[in-house]
This record gives sequence, structure tokens and C-alpha cells, in this order.
Amino acid sequence: MKFQFRLEKMLHFTHMRESMKKAEIAHLQNDLVILSDRKKKLIDDARNLLDKQYQNLENGLQNLHYSSQKVLLNIKESERLDGMIINTQEKLDFRVNELHTLMQKRKGLEKLREKKLAEFTLAKNRKEQHALDELFVLSKGRQS
Repeated sequence: MKFQFRLEKMLHFTHMRESMKKAEIAHLQNDLVILSDRKKKLIDDARNLLDKQYQNLENGLQNLHYSSQKVLLNIKESERLDGMIINTQEKLDFRVNELHTLMQKRKGLEKLREKKLAEFTLAKNRKEQHALDELFVLSKGRQS
């Protein structure tokens, strides 16, 4: 007799979904790092341009218009990146909640499998013991 857990396919499918969610989470975390780095670079560039503008005001008004436009573009891009970061963070939070649910489901299925395996092993041991008892009784009956 071999143990067969009738929900084994569901457990395997849950493992696969859990792995996929972990990959999605890793991808979203990577996206967050990239977006944050881009935003930081834009802010640093805007600061540098503002410093140059301040120096240009002291030295004359050369390239002031270009620098001002570049700073405004950096600020708008930074605001757009803020929206993307918030959106990505919301997706990440949602995926983490989904992963948590899948992990709970998997753990429940694994506990159920362990319980069913223990029941199967106990029933198998009882049958074997019963068969041995019958053999013992039969052998005693033949001896008398």
C-alpha cells in the first residue's frame, strides 16, 4: 500500500504560485530601487543646476534660461517618478499580501498532508499487527 495525498496537485500548484509571487516581488523591489535612484539623480542634477544658476547670477546671466528649464524638467520628472514609486509600492504591498495568503494555504495543505500520512501509517501498522496476530493465533491453533 502506498500513501497518496489527494490534494498533492493543489499543493504543488500552490508551491508554483508562491515561487511566481516571490519572483514578482523581487522584480517590483528592483523597480523601486531603480526608480528611487533615478529620482535621486534628478534631484542631485537639479541642485547642481541651481548652484550653477546662483554662480551665473554673480558672473552674468549666461545660460540662465537653459538651466531654469532643465531644473523645471527635472522637477516634473521627479514628480512623475514619485507617482510611479507610489504605484509600484502599492503593487508590491498587494503582491506581498497575496504571497502571505499563498504561504498560509501551502502550510495548511502541508499540515493536512502530514496528518493524513500519520493516519495512513497508523492504519497500515494496525493492519500489519492484525495480520501478525492472526498468524500467531493460527500457528498456536495448529500446534495444539
